[in-house]
Amino acid sequence: MNKVELPTLRNALGEAVARNQLINWKPADGSGRPFLPVEISWIVNGRRLSLPMRKGLLINVLPDASGFICFEDDRDTDNCYVLDAYGKERYRLRVPWELTPYDVPPGAKMWFLNVGTHMDGQYGVTA
Repeated sequence: MNKVELPTLRNALGEAVARNQLINWKPADGSGRPFLPVEISWIVNGRRLSLPMRKGLLINVLPDASGFICFEDDRDTDNCYVLDAYGKERYRLRVPWELTPYDVPPGAKMWFLNVGTHMDGQYGVTA
């Protein structure tokens, strides 16, 4: 199976930071400016690939490193999608509102929010 290696975010100045270091990233010049990524790059089978980052896009490497899970900031029932290791969209998820324990009124807005590990250790998506 193809695996994503070394996911790296880059800003418009070409500065790079590994995805897992983003929270602690500080600019070398001490300016305190935020790191605004314009591209994510990674390695698959020795080949460097990249995708432009769009405003409002949250992207995470899947736990098995077989690709990425992405969240668009538009609040729609299919704002979450999975990319393969080469950055090609594999499928979109749809909010399964029928499975919620609540009475959902017609026309209610539902969307995906983020990912995480649940209490039983399973990786999941929060809607």
